[in-house]
Amino acid sequence: MNPYSHQDYTGQTIRVPPSGEVIGSCFQQAEPDTEVFPPGTVATFIKCNLNNCRIPAGCKVVGGCNHQHREQNDGEEWILDQDGKPVKPLHHEQFGRLGLSIDPHDIPSRKLEKSVTETAEGKKQAAEEKMGLQKRIVELDRIIIPAPIPIVR
Repeated sequence: MNPYSHQDYTGQTIRVPPSGEVIGSCFQQAEPDTEVFPPGTVATFIKCNLNNCRIPAGCKVVGGCNHQHREQNDGEEWILDQDGKPVKPLHHEQFGRLGLSIDPHDIPSRKLEKSVTETAEGKKQAAEEKMGLQKRIVELDRIIIPAPIPIVR
């Protein structure tokens, strides 16, 4: 078995060039296009996390993940195109669930204090709590306010 397989090298730079098949390892980096592997690396990466890694010429990537991403002014990580421009949120499913736009043109021009998903989650939670309180008030009103007494003649 390849000694580089099934390992976590997150944020690390590799000194000895891997070769052969590297299976199920994480080499993810914080910054896009990080040079992680030394010259002479010729390997096939199978089901590895190579996010934000520069893949050396002659290497193959089979499965796993291999995209560049960076935090934008909305406080969220966005997948980048080859020019380093945001294309879609890394966690676009969460954006959809919260009703947030996945259009890069909607990223604010200035940095937000809180990420848009934190803010949206907070608003959603507050709205749910408010609905719960309103429902409880209605239930209590039914208990507290007696039904009109029918007049019998």
